[in-house]
Amino acid sequence: MPHLSHNQILERFDEVCQSREENGYQVPDNIRLQYLFFVANVASKSNIRKDPKFLFSCMIELVNQSQKFLKFNKSLLQRAMAKSKNSGGKAIDEKKYLFVTENALIELMDLCEPLDDPEVDLLIEKTEYTRFNHLRVKLLEKKEDYVQCCQLYVDGLQMSEYCTSRDSVLRVFRWIENIMDLLAARKCVANPESTYREDSFRKAILHNFKGLVSVNAKLTFDLIDDKFDNEHEKFILSIEDFANEQFKYLETMLNARHQMIQNCIEEYLMSGAEKDRAKAYMRLQNKHLRLLCQLQPKKVLDHVRRIKKN
Repeated sequence: MPHLSHNQILERFDEVCQSREENGYQVPDNIRLQYLFFVANVASKSNIRKDPKFLFSCMIELVNQSQKFLKFNKSLLQRAMAKSKNSGGKAIDEKKYLFVTENALIELMDLCEPLDDPEVDLLIEKTEYTRFNHLRVKLLEKKEDYVQCCQLYVDGLQMSEYCTSRDSVLRVFRWIENIMDLLAARKCVANPESTYREDSFRKAILHNFKGLVSVNAKLTFDLIDDKFDNEHEKFILSIEDFANEQFKYLETMLNARHQMIQNCIEEYLMSGAEKDRAKAYMRLQNKHLRLLCQLQPKKVLDHVRRIKKN
């Protein structure tokens, strides 16, 4: 009797999972789901090629059953850790199995390409109340909804949904810079829609300014300094109710541009040059000193001495 090939066996599983029955018997959901988990975790990373429409149907069901998929991957990681000599009995980090699960879905989505607009819209709808922020960003990018992408990235970093290493944070800031460059390049006076898209994204940066500062004040300062033509005061005033973030940003800015700011102010006092810029810097210096008195009063005396010395 001839043997079925590996691919033939998998194709039979595909048919059974889609039909939900075999020879008059109903296929239990837990068995079906385990096969779908296999498709996402293993088949999507192998050389096995499947019909994109079948993979799309798998993806929809996996998103619908995302809690069970997360639980399944958590169980796999726990068993792997239990066998590891280096685990030391540590509990598994929740972010790890969230990352593994979401990454499997993203790889599965890549195999579903090309996705049409209705399919993308359906996936966006299905993932709305999940924790798969990175997957949602990729879907929303297909719709060029960069404002929502930005919000998801910042929310994800603040909630530590993903690894918040410097590399991962840097990737988000580089993405923001790239989108700003893309929208600026597309901007055309004859096309109001392109101007609206750029303005909306710039407003999204202002809206998320507090979150960006809390994630990394230096990268936020570099972004504003490079892309917003010296609008530091506007951004700082936008978070007037958040003294800690204001102070963190001002401290970063005044340290990074100390000599340039002092030169600008001195030039204004001697010749009246760059009046608006110099006065803005003076207001920000005063703001920083008030916040220092409020948040770190023990450092005020040393700060004043350093100012007089310079």
